[in-house]
Amino acid sequence: MPDTSHRTDVRLAAGGEESADGVQRWTYFRLREKPESAWFAMAIALLLLLLVVGTTGRWYLGVLSVGAAVLILWRFLLPVTYELDAQGVRESVGGITRRLMWRQVRRVEQIDTAFVLFPYARNNLLARIGAIYLPCKSREAVVQNMIETHAPWSAIWQS
Repeated sequence: MPDTSHRTDVRLAAGGEESADGVQRWTYFRLREKPESAWFAMAIALLLLLLVVGTTGRWYLGVLSVGAAVLILWRFLLPVTYELDAQGVRESVGGITRRLMWRQVRRVEQIDTAFVLFPYARNNLLARIGAIYLPCKSREAVVQNMIETHAPWSAIWQS
């Protein structure tokens, strides 16, 4: 974990909120932040539809395959709200909330302007499924400060 002996108090940048109880809260909508993702998703859905209809000759199987793809990728198609507090991280998507307590964090990775919090120390499929991805473009220093303050010191830090 990085040296935190010279930590400074960083205020939350615009685009998020900080409540009186120290909760950091913001919403990230991938399709708004990266509009090329929306075009890519639509192109993949159209190609999947054409591929399935072309190989099977049945249009309803193409529609079912696109529906299955949407069910798998629904978290990337909806706005995600993140909350960081002294207890842990909360991720809310479409009315479904996941919570990862700070004491459960075993590994932290920094990828560009995002952090990935893993509940397992190893990098495997199970760890990726249980991980929470925190995109924090304009509030990177605040999120890093929260992670360094609250995550267990035994957590592995990778950048």
